[in-house]
Amino acid sequence: MRSHATGFASCAGFTLVELAIVLTIIATLLGTLLVPLATRVEANNIRATDRAMAEIREALLGYAVINRRLPCPDTDMDGSENGGGAVVCAADEGFLPWADLGAASVDAWGRLYRYRVTAAFAREGLSLSDTGDIHIVSRGDNASTAGIVEQRGRIALGTGVPVVVLSHGPNGYGGTTLSGTRIADPDTTNDETRDERNNRNDASSEFVFRGISAEGSHCDDAIESRSLCAFDDRVVWLSGNVLFNRMITAGVLP
Repeated sequence: MRSHATGFASCAGFTLVELAIVLTIIATLLGTLLVPLATRVEANNIRATDRAMAEIREALLGYAVINRRLPCPDTDMDGSENGGGAVVCAADEGFLPWADLGAASVDAWGRLYRYRVTAAFAREGLSLSDTGDIHIVSRGDNASTAGIVEQRGRIALGTGVPVVVLSHGPNGYGGTTLSGTRIADPDTTNDETRDERNNRNDASSEFVFRGISAEGSHCDDAIESRSLCAFDDRVVWLSGNVLFNRMITAGVLP
């Protein structure tokens, strides 16, 4: 007759193989739950940043009505413009002067908003004859080239734009934290990610605005036969017409 002790020992606990199987199942289940959660969090961050940038756009219009000009960029990361008024801006491009605008300082990923303004629009004496020097482009079929489908052709969304604000999006490449750390692009050898690289060029007055895309294998933003490269920048701008119309309506121009 089998003793109670022997029977208990044979029924208690799991073998190592059984434990490994259980842990594998749990890990698989957690993986399927965490991926959608991460996707939802990222989508929420994008929406939050888009809302904040829409508010920044309105803040710029309000600033222009009150001050009869746009603010200069912040070049020393204190939230205030450097230059402006009767003084020339310290630079055409830098960070958003968030303190002057009463706006958010960083996007949903904790990185400062980049900001570029046409110099003439940040000085006293702004007039209806002034024209911006910033250009906003996208990619798609150019309607002016009839009969030729160019899914990767450059399309002008805005020319002669006075001001633009940029978030470097989820991947943050090119973005700067509040501590002054700039996020480097891990790809230092290839130039296929043309659109994001274009937006990271501080000296460029051209900015790309298009849909979000993940990194593709052997990608190239400009070649039709290849997949698009990673792009997640968020961009807002003011056209001269919108700016002037708001200032005229408020009675500060002409």
